[in-house]
Amino acid sequence: EMADDVVLRRSAAAYAAAGLAPKPSKRFRKEAVFNVVGARVDGRQGWVSAKIELILVALALSVQMVTSRTWSSSILATTNACWVQILLYRRAGFCLLERAYQVVTAAGPTDPTWRTLPPSLTDELLMLCLNVSSWGTDLRASVSPDVWCTDASGGGRPGVGGVTSELPRRVVQELWRHRVRRGGYVRKESSAEAAARRLEDFADDAVFPGELIEGGEVKPDGRWFGEVCDAIGWSPTFSYAPPPAHINIQELRGVRTLVRRLARSDSGPRRQLVGIDSNVVVGCLSKGRSSSRDLNRVLRSFLPEQVFADIYVGVLGVSSKQNPADAPRRRRRTRRLAIDAPQEWAVRFVHGDLAAITAVLP
Repeated sequence: EMADDVVLRRSAAAYAAAGLAPKPSKRFRKEAVFNVVGARVDGRQGWVSAKIELILVALALSVQMVTSRTWSSSILATTNACWVQILLYRRAGFCLLERAYQVVTAAGPTDPTWRTLPPSLTDELLMLCLNVSSWGTDLRASVSPDVWCTDASGGGRPGVGGVTSELPRRVVQELWRHRVRRGGYVRKESSAEAAARRLEDFADDAVFPGELIEGGEVKPDGRWFGEVCDAIGWSPTFSYAPPPAHINIQELRGVRTLVRRLARSDSGPRRQLVGIDSNVVVGCLSKGRSSSRDLNRVLRSFLPEQVFADIYVGVLGVSSKQNPADAPRRRRRTRRLAIDAPQEWAVRFVHGDLAAITAVLP
């Protein structure tokens, strides 16, 4: 008996014990291709995407607007809604939607007036249509055992660095389960906000004793991955001085360098974890886009590598002082061993005790 059969049998028993009857239209057994919960699952190809009917509607509406060179806000709003549902299965593609959101917001989503289609909107719709076969998820892409961290600095001495470390496959699979998921509104930080973030990350923890925290207990830290970073050694992989730019742009350039290196390696479909100390970059990567045109431009610049090399980037937040990529971006020696006194739970976790991570999860 296969493991899946055991799970299904226990599920059926649990339904019966609770007096519930499974719904036949949502129950599939030994089917190679089926539609469920708005998705199309193709077990032959190991591929999940939006339903074919929805994809055809999005294509028809987009092609009609492009060929007629006209658009109305109500039709475009409907088209956007279709593409949003489709891109949920390949979030990296959301960076292509920019002008389509802006014009609908400006005109109002129910405005029936027909207008001339601007060239920038034509480009977005065509890009979505031409790459429609890529807007899905490869279910057979495995989580890479190589975990990466990237870091960058702006100002007068810009730098970008990246490091990597190999972990047991069971550990990286558990880390992937706890990666940062879709965020909300994401914009670039101001210079003051970026400086304040750096200062806060490097502050002395001793000034925040437990008795000053609500309830006298330390609440779970959303950046627990930094403690995992402290418990392992790292190898430097790249370090360079990029052209001057905003700090968030530099941080994204580091991720772009990583993705392009992976694409050149021809390693096949992979889910890649990367630790980043910028909330802005963590947010736009997990969401797939940003409200900032500058950030979207960088996201678009390495979308082809993600799509055609079948790379799925998963991000984990890490504090700046625990980011091992801080050293190469400053042209300093990378820490190749764990720190002297890492957290006990993190040591147990990286050695295969997966339950240890519950100590820091909310």
